[in-house]
Amino acid sequence: MNDLDERITDVLRAHADGPVDTMALSARAVERGRTLQRRRRVGYAATSVGVMALAAMTAVVASRPSTQGSVSHPRPSLPALPVAVGVPGLDKAPSQVGADAGTVHFSVDALTAGARTATWTVSPGLEQVQLIGGAVPSAHIAVARKQSTFTNMALNVDGPNGAPAPAGDRVMINGQVAVVRSGASTVPGTRYWQILWQPVRGVWARVDTYAPNLNAALGVANALQSGSARRCVVPYRLTSLPTGFTKTGCSVTLNRTGPGPHLFSDLTVSDGTGKSIELSVQRDDHKPTPHPNGTADGHRFAWHANAEPNLEMHGFHGLVVFLTEQPHGFSEPSATKLIRGMHVVPDLEHPATW
Repeated sequence: MNDLDERITDVLRAHADGPVDTMALSARAVERGRTLQRRRRVGYAATSVGVMALAAMTAVVASRPSTQGSVSHPRPSLPALPVAVGVPGLDKAPSQVGADAGTVHFSVDALTAGARTATWTVSPGLEQVQLIGGAVPSAHIAVARKQSTFTNMALNVDGPNGAPAPAGDRVMINGQVAVVRSGASTVPGTRYWQILWQPVRGVWARVDTYAPNLNAALGVANALQSGSARRCVVPYRLTSLPTGFTKTGCSVTLNRTGPGPHLFSDLTVSDGTGKSIELSVQRDDHKPTPHPNGTADGHRFAWHANAEPNLEMHGFHGLVVFLTEQPHGFSEPSATKLIRGMHVVPDLEHPATW
């Protein structure tokens, strides 16, 4: 798992309706965001929640803590990503998968509406969504321009007595041949299912899910719709980027509980030479910035000038902000310039306005 995956896991439980200490979970999420090494999102292994993490993430999302204690505010359905008006889906533009950090070229509306939480991620050549709850306990759907994005990753599917699973059964998904593998599951009442197929020429898709049977797993795969595109949105804008940097990655976690739908989000900007800056944001924990040593636009921040320089700021228009760079070595002035160019949207409740 990467750092975002682990922060999400920190605010989930293994049972969909189990009790959750939201105050404690939020505190651990902030602490993890403060201490974990940041990693660039380069490929499936670096960005996906990972098969092993799926079992730990079949749960509820912690609501935002408040001075009145932890209160859950469930919504009837999970907010959907806004439609990317005028942008074709992957069926018409397969070469655009993962080419624009602000666009997801598929949808899974049949699954997202009933899910407890959804994490959408776009990185070069890869787009994906991780769903917790709903039709199945958990599901991870990813599309990529290269089959090797998936085949180079360990399958993590065990057969009897831990032996590798067979090569896989063939099934049909919307007229396309798919390979299905199955293995033991740590989630009661389910098996682990992995489905790999080519929904359109030039694009590969993979589903990893815990489901009670093959039909339920195929229901996840059949929910992938390639005819429409969505916007990967975050509740803030970056108006001042370092010279030569462009947005190359986007990740947002929406949830159905808590005062607002935004749980976590990351934006990655890169310069094309291997250097990238990641802006990681989560809901405010209503705590002051620890050990502040600087100010940006009237907000106190903590600049950690260590082996992995990073900036941390709490209470920034209702958000907690972390800023890091890969490779490490950027300066405090560069970090504060990026923060000063960060404008939080006035409406944190409706992703359609982001």
